[in-house]
Amino acid sequence: MKKLNYLGILISFISLCSLQIKANPWTESQSESLKLEAKTIAVLLKGYSEGLDYTGKDIKSMKTLLKKDYFGSVDEIEEFIGQNNRVKDFKNYLKSLDKRLSKGDKLIIFYAGHGSELGNNDTELLLSQNEAISMSFLVSTLEKLAKKKIKSLLIVDACASGLYFDKNKVKARAEIIYIMSSTSSQVAIENKRIKNGLLTQFLSDAVKGEANIGRVTKENREITVTEVEKFLKKRMEKFIKKQYGKKAKYFQIPVIVGKGDELLATSKIPVRPQKGLWFWSDKLFQWVEGIQIETDKSPDTKNN
Repeated sequence: MKKLNYLGILISFISLCSLQIKANPWTESQSESLKLEAKTIAVLLKGYSEGLDYTGKDIKSMKTLLKKDYFGSVDEIEEFIGQNNRVKDFKNYLKSLDKRLSKGDKLIIFYAGHGSELGNNDTELLLSQNEAISMSFLVSTLEKLAKKKIKSLLIVDACASGLYFDKNKVKARAEIIYIMSSTSSQVAIENKRIKNGLLTQFLSDAVKGEANIGRVTKENREITVTEVEKFLKKRMEKFIKKQYGKKAKYFQIPVIVGKGDELLATSKIPVRPQKGLWFWSDKLFQWVEGIQIETDKSPDTKNN
């Protein structure tokens, strides 16, 4: 009887091991199992900024968010600032990423600077006074990567940045998220009080936890595309009306294209208290600043 029991235990043990081996991802195809972690590469583009005061700060703000992993862990940050032949260098760099990135990896591109209508329902983003890249080029590049299941996030803080998406009816897809600072006919504003472009500032607030529906907790840190879209539209409209009055030419409505439930960012905890000392001191600061700004109703814009 003892021998039979031992034999039964041995058979059961072998069966369990075989089941575990089948469920272990390391026993799947080599191409799938050799890749342990997805890679994320971020590209920061400081565009031509004559007449703008805070383009450099926009870049620094986004770099801080990337380094603090609000958009997930970032393996590499590449900056294109003040280089010669910048369009050529940038395009060559994107070509190199086509070989370096593979299924499951992620590319983040952030541009801050001048933007203007190019014609043919397109927008040009100035990298220097004489060189520009088109929005259609960026979109087509990211769509090619999407076919390889490479995810992308494109953020543009520039005038007329949403034109291409408005006119061409770009459809949301799971692999790409587009966040543009304004519609086709609107300017992108930078503000003396916040010392940033409006999109950059409020997107920063959003991913830090303010866009999260409900209080940020260990169980509720994920911020989706829908949450960010609602937050940006509400907060930017409120800020603009308060700072510049109801002048329609200064309205700025962000354009977001992406699957609503797609994860965009992960906020940190704890977040600032909603009604604590910080909240009320900031309210006082806004009131004092509001009185001063009443004398200056004309915002700086990122229109070329």
